[in-house]
Order: sequence, then structure tokens, then C-alpha cells
Amino acid sequence: VEISGATGMIASMCRGEFEYLYAQENPEVVSASRMQLHRAPTDNDRTGYLAIWSALGLDGAFVILPQVVEESSVASTAVTSNTGVLIEGAVQSTKYVRFTCSTQSMEGGASSVQVTCEWSMRPARAANLMKMHVLHTFASFLHNADLKEVLIRFDRPEEESFIHLLGMEYRLGRRTVRVNNQTVVRVWKAWLYLNSTIPSAEALIGGGFGVIEVEKVDDEALKGLPVLPSFDQAQALGALQVSADLQVHFAATYTLQRGGQLTLQVRVDAASLYLAPLPRVGLQLNLPLSLQNLRWCGSGPHECYPDRRASGVTAVHAADLLEETLHVPYVRPGENGSRAGVKWAQFHTNEQMSRFVVNGFDKTGADGTDYVPSQRVLKVHSKSDFNFSAMRYSTEDLASAMHINDVTAHPRSYLAVNIDPFLMGVGGDDSWSACVHTEDLL
Repeated sequence: VEISGATGMIASMCRGEFEYLYAQENPEVVSASRMQLHRAPTDNDRTGYLAIWSALGLDGAFVILPQVVEESSVASTAVTSNTGVLIEGAVQSTKYVRFTCSTQSMEGGASSVQVTCEWSMRPARAANLMKMHVLHTFASFLHNADLKEVLIRFDRPEEESFIHLLGMEYRLGRRTVRVNNQTVVRVWKAWLYLNSTIPSAEALIGGGFGVIEVEKVDDEALKGLPVLPSFDQAQALGALQVSADLQVHFAATYTLQRGGQLTLQVRVDAASLYLAPLPRVGLQLNLPLSLQNLRWCGSGPHECYPDRRASGVTAVHAADLLEETLHVPYVRPGENGSRAGVKWAQFHTNEQMSRFVVNGFDKTGADGTDYVPSQRVLKVHSKSDFNFSAMRYSTEDLASAMHINDVTAHPRSYLAVNIDPFLMGVGGDDSWSACVHTEDLL
């Protein structure tokens, strides 16, 4: 197993001469593995969540940040069964990653190598401070049970539009009004929560559904309502409570046992991203096409998400990934193909398979370990259920395409496998609103 000093992630997994991860000459173009916090937006995401993610830079990839310490003289960060490049008990650093290494004795005299990597990342695209201020304003209003209605100031059209968009996303009543010769947005907590943005539902709570109209109202009717500052006002008063320094900290511990089992535990500190629900927290592995045969134990056989899995059957399912059986070809590409409630997923090569038969009975186990040792098998399992998807398209391919033909015409030369312990729901109670229930948000 080789761990990259540039990313802290797995760069190579070999057994014998077989490489279980897709690797190419330039790993900067396609990394064999990476942590993922973003996803390709669904149609439902585009009604509101995408604008929120975009405000914080969560609509794209993250970049790793340099460490404060100087780069050490360690030439390689490889840890294999034959060599111990990392010094046991020592703390070593590359430009981007801080490493510690240790060995552990196990039952039966076997030993394991444990490596802990720590690094920090930020969104590749800078956050929008003005929109972050509006998000913080809404968060303060929503979490204050004593406040039922407020007036929010704005200084530019895009600020007003974003206030209305958030009002729709959070199912709040809102109207642009003229008070004391100043135009503000009146926002109030609706008497009824409707998980929909269709015009009739918007009309019930007092939403504008995409049309911002200025209403002249009696000043007395709004007298005494709290007036929340615009971005420019908060900045001028030194009262801005948001920062564009959105860092996420990772600590990954790899434990490699002599038998070939690699255990990965990751701690993620994403407290700086509190203003938006996270699309996902997971790991992407790029596998060679030769590991095309898939079996998994979990919901299926069709697409199942945390909030769309009632029709799925929990069983052991199988698929040939070169036939695109997990990919769902929506007309406009987006997040798709995930399976929820998965206990394990196993990828194997296309050699002839043999089942273990004892006394005439098929001994295929529920854990999926029913293949002869000569077959190349990569099995992923977890103590708790996870979500996963596998297809020949990356997250960026799905996010950037406008039509399904843009994706299917250029399949990748590897399998992009997403393993997501945490995945936000996709909503769609009324087919097109975001509508992700609170319990399915991250």
C-alpha cells in the first residue's frame, strides 16, 4: 500500500503484480483516491441547494492546503509489507501532509502497520462573502424561536434575489416592501410548513415564486420589527460574522494487516461549513475496469438513496459495471446510481468463479467470501451501513454535462466508485422541489 505525501490518500494497492487502484503516469490528473464533500447536482438540488453550495464553494472539488511546517527530508511515504519507510513513533511531514507511523502486535504473533495522516482542504473556488452574510442572517432568524418576522436590508439586486431564494428554500413568507423610503425584504415564518415550492403552496405561505414585486405598505404595520443589516452595512459597522476561510480538517488512520486487510478510519472536521448542508462525506476510489463484476449486500437492485429506498429490496445483488447497470441515464446528468443501506460491496475480475461446496450444500456466505483465492477480489465493508455508487463517469463529468450524450460519449477508462458513509437525500416529494427532509440533511 502506498500513501501519497501530496494528498494523504491511498495512491496504490498491490498484491503480487495486480494493482487494485487505477493509476496513471500523472496522478495530478486522476487521483487514485480522494475524499469527497461535493456531488453533481440533481434537478431538485438546482431549485435551491446548488445556490447555497455555490455561495460557499461546495459545488466543486476541494484543494489541499500546505502545512505550516517545513517539508521534511523523507523521500517517500510508501508503507509496504517489505519496507518501513516511515520511522516508527516519529512525526514526519511533507509539504501537505503530517504523518505518524507505528506497528502493532496482534493475536497469533502477527503484526500490523498503522499510519495516521493529517491534512486540511478548502473549496477550490472562493466563497461569496455577501451570500454567506445572508445565509448567516437566515440561520440566526430561523434558530431564534422568539422572532416571527424580520426586515432584511439589501444594497444590490443579487443580494435581494438571494434573500428571496433562501426564503423559498426554507419555506418562509417573503415580500419586498417599501418602508420609510427604504426598500427591504419582509420575511416571516409561515403559519404552515409545506414541503413544496409549487405556486399554490407558495401562495399559501406568502411566497413570491420567482417574481419580486415591491409593495408599498403602511409604516405603522411594520413598526417595531427587527431590521437586519445588509452585507455592506454589516461590513461598515465591523459586525460581519462570517469568514471566507472555509477549511476542512482530515485525519485518516490506515491499518495494514499482514493478510492484506486495510482498515481506514477518517475524522472530518467541517465545522466551518455550518451554513449549508453537506452534499456528502465520503471516499472516491478509482478502480481498473478489470474489476467490473460487482456484488453488494444492501438495498437494490435499482437506485436507492437515504430518502428514496422504500421500494428497494435488501439482498445480495450483482451487476456488470461495463454494462452500466448502476448508472441511471437522466436526460440532464447529475448525482445518480447510489445504493443505500449497504453492508458490503465486492468487486472482482472476470475469471471463472467457483463456489465452495461442502457435503453437497452451497456454502456461499452472507459476507460474500465465496470465491477461489486465485480470483482478484476487492471487498469494501463497514461496521455501519454505507451508500455507494460505481460507474465509468466521475462526479465532475456528471456536474459539467448538460445532456446525457455529453457523458455517455466519453466514458472513463476506470470505474469511479463512491463510498459514502454520509450522503444527503435527494428530495423530490413533488418531483421537482428540493424538499429534502431534515432527517436526511447532513
